[in-house]
Amino acid sequence: MTKKFFDTKNTLGKHLITCIFSLTAAFLMKYMAGISWSVSFARVSFLLLFLTLIIGPIMRLVKPSKLFTLLKTPWTWRGELGIWFT
Repeated sequence: MTKKFFDTKNTLGKHLITCIFSLTAAFLMKYMAGISWSVSFARVSFLLLFLTLIIGPIMRLVKPSKLFTLLKTPWTWRGELGIWFT
């Protein structure tokens, strides 16, 4: 039996989407709120933590449909956001 050394569900596309979302949120907080870069990245980190923690309860309340949506694989997004939170 072969062992898996990496998660195949966390693809490069998901990393890029999360990276673009995080950088956009940091830029918006920096220029819209007028705060320093360190504070804006700290707030983005807590935003990602919030999203990571809220996915579990949402999936208990709302069951994903049979069609392909982002909600079909919420646990992979939860892991992805958790990676970028740290």
